[in-house]
Amino acid sequence: MKMYKFPLAAIVLLLSACGGGGSGDSFNSSFNGEVTVNGTKYQCPSQRTYDNCSNSTNRDCSGCTTDSDTNGSTITTACTATTSTIYQVTQDGCTVNLSSGQQTGVCVSGSLRLLSGTGFTKAQVSSQGVSFANGVSINGVSLKCSAN
Repeated sequence: MKMYKFPLAAIVLLLSACGGGGSGDSFNSSFNGEVTVNGTKYQCPSQRTYDNCSNSTNRDCSGCTTDSDTNGSTITTACTATTSTIYQVTQDGCTVNLSSGQQTGVCVSGSLRLLSGTGFTKAQVSSQGVSFANGVSINGVSLKCSAN
């Protein structure tokens, strides 16, 4: 009986490619949960924010948005550049013009959410944007959540 050895590095690559080994909600950019609290509907962009908002003993809906938030207005503020290659994204959202095109960003519970293009509301970017737990670097330009 002949046995073939499969290299450990190949197994690690397969697990990574299939999503194995990852954890947290930063990998699920399609999640959008709704929680109703005292008649107010909250749209939560990640499993973590949904769980925090739906927890009746220690409720925290700060990472979720409501229709009564300033989510109806289009984000037009430019992101603040701290250097020529680092931009700070706020919870209210901002836009940045990169060599690859314009991006609209919003920070939700410390996680950066980005949508390509402009003309989006905070709610749209929060619910539809791709999530990056520690910011992102695009063509040598870094986008990070501001401390505010």
